[in-house]
Amino acid sequence: MRDSETFGFFSESEWNKQEKMINLNITVLTHLTWLFLPDMVKKGSGKIMNVSSTAAFQPGPTMAVYYATKAYVLSFF
Repeated sequence: MRDSETFGFFSESEWNKQEKMINLNITVLTHLTWLFLPDMVKKGSGKIMNVSSTAAFQPGPTMAVYYATKAYVLSFF
């Protein structure tokens, strides 16, 4: 997903593009963690590295969903 597809005012954005970003950055991250974590706990080893960005630390008025999803990544776990 290119920045130009998701950059701009949220009220003028296309929902399907915002939804894809939410699904990728939040739903997929959470689901994969849920899938792999139980085996790691059983084995007593393993690591999960969630990659966010500096966007997680501040609001982004023209990329609101991106910034919000990165804040989720930062806060998750």
